Amino acid sequence: MQLPDFSKEEKKYLQMTAQPSYQSQAELMQRLTELLHYQQNRLAYRKRTEIAVDIVRQVEAEGAFPQADYAFDNGVLTLELTQLIESSGKH
Repeated sequence: MQLPDFSKEEKKYLQMTAQPSYQSQAELMQRLTELLHYQQNRLAYRKRTEIAVDIVRQVEAEGAFPQADYAFDNGVLTLELTQLIESSGKH
């Protein structure tokens, strides 16, 4: 399960709380921690379409359901996912 993408809100917060300079090392360390968390969250977030492609890749690599076809709603169906399913010889 993945939490929603709050990167826009995080970025706004970082912009609103930025200071021209930081008086103490503790303030600076706190700010750097906030910036690093923002960057970590940005890099960790994956779109559900990317997750769906990874799931199909995993299922096909394991070979547990050789005769099963796939069904997805249009919220995750992308060209990449369609091509991956078709390359597996499935509908």
